[in-house]
Amino acid sequence: MTISDAGILEIELEKVKSLLTKSEYSLQKDGAIPNSSEIEIRINKLCKQLPTIEPQEAKRLAQQLPYLINSLDKIAEIIKERKSNDILTDKTLITKASKAYQSASKYKRGF
Repeated sequence: MTISDAGILEIELEKVKSLLTKSEYSLQKDGAIPNSSEIEIRINKLCKQLPTIEPQEAKRLAQQLPYLINSLDKIAEIIKERKSNDILTDKTLITKASKAYQSASKYKRGF
């Protein structure tokens, strides 16, 4: 790859950063990641192409990767927390539904 290819990768890296920032915000706001497949495609592309550029350029771009990793970790934490909350909510709803069913069953048996 040439230096211009490294420049293209740098632009791609900036796009990924932007998508991750938007996704993190969206996930915190309304619980959804709007472009998850686009993020995955772009990250895979970066990971495949980074080893093919000149070592100096690769090192320079690699210095930005901890930001991506940190952002992905934050997103994973938010998802894990939401799943945990959803499970608790589901259990609460199941318990309430069970109690309502039992009450209704007792009521029907009484007549």
